[in-house]
Amino acid sequence: MDYCRRGTSTIDSPNGDKRRLHDEAPTTAENGGFKVRMHLQPLPVLKKMAIAAVMLLTCAGAHAQTTIYTFGSQLGNPSSTTYQPADTFAALSVTSTDGMHYIFDLQATSSLGALFGSPDAGIRLVLFNTSNVDPVAGSVHLLSGTQGVSNIFHSPGDTLVGGVTFDFTDGWYGANSANGRLNSGERAIWEASFSAPTNFVVPPFALKVFGINGSDSNFAWYVPTVSAVPEPETYGMLLAGLGMLGFAARRRKMRDAAAA
Repeated sequence: MDYCRRGTSTIDSPNGDKRRLHDEAPTTAENGGFKVRMHLQPLPVLKKMAIAAVMLLTCAGAHAQTTIYTFGSQLGNPSSTTYQPADTFAALSVTSTDGMHYIFDLQATSSLGALFGSPDAGIRLVLFNTSNVDPVAGSVHLLSGTQGVSNIFHSPGDTLVGGVTFDFTDGWYGANSANGRLNSGERAIWEASFSAPTNFVVPPFALKVFGINGSDSNFAWYVPTVSAVPEPETYGMLLAGLGMLGFAARRRKMRDAAAA
């Protein structure tokens, strides 16, 4: 792609004469003893920066986009325990490049047990609000998990808020035990794929906490407390690119001034 506008050419003849002419495109040629040297005039710096910004945003859009959700607001449910923790207790990072294949990273805070009144309190279920669009069969895989989590089971078509439920389990004690939960400071990373681009509708996710105040009969659903926060990678790339362009333009200007 040519970002240079019309330039000025200098022609050196065999007898030393110099002639200046304008050319539509950068060219270097020799013909009959004449050598053409192109002196391209750069586009204004602001225009080049604008072009670079568009290119950077386009490139960033092709990379993985990550959104982070923090949880702490109770979702009303007649069958659940009424319990509002004093602070957020988990963060979910959601990453995708195409809206079809997702990587999920769920981290329980170190204070989860204290916030729910028992060290056995933990996250047992994760619900994705996709309006009952289920992942591709066999596409759900645990990529990494701390103690207490060795597998994730998919329960299709959960209708609590319309979505998909994933159940943590360690494969030995079962999902209903304390070992089948994500407890204080624990973390799980897993993947899931959809057959077509899939969006998460409001509320996008919900976590089911069991063992509130030390009783397994006490449980409640929780949704994100604040709006999703995108990672600043895209903005960082844009600012870094603009800074480099500005620095290059300044150096070019100083070099041209010294040559004159």
